[in-house]
Amino acid sequence: MIRTFYDAELINKECVLQVVFSKYDLLSELENIDQIIAKVKESIEGSFEEKFSKIEYFKVAAMPKDTSKFEIGHGLNVLLLSWFNKNILEKYKARKEKFEDLSEFDRLEYKFRGI
Repeated sequence: MIRTFYDAELINKECVLQVVFSKYDLLSELENIDQIIAKVKESIEGSFEEKFSKIEYFKVAAMPKDTSKFEIGHGLNVLLLSWFNKNILEKYKARKEKFEDLSEFDRLEYKFRGI
C-alpha cells in the first residue's frame, strides 16, 4: 500500500512514514518479538528509507486485556503527540510574517515551541 501511494505520487519524500505496531500487548507475548520487530524495521527501511524524510515506529496497546502489564492507551500519547507537534511545526513553517510583525501572543507561542 505504501509503495502504491508513493508511485501514485499521493505521498512524497517530505512525508514522515509512521509504522504502528498495534495490539502490542498481544505481540509482546511472543517469545521473539524483539527479533520480529527488528526484521520488520529492517525490511521497511530497506524498501523505503530513500523515499521518506523520516521513518518512525510506535508500539500501541489501546485496550490491553491485562492492564497490569500495559496501561490503557499504552503508546497512544507518544503517537498522538507526534501528530500534534508535526502540525504545529508545519503551521509555523508556512507562516510568512516576520517574527517582528507577529502579535505578542504569536511571539510567545514561537518561543514556547522553540521555533
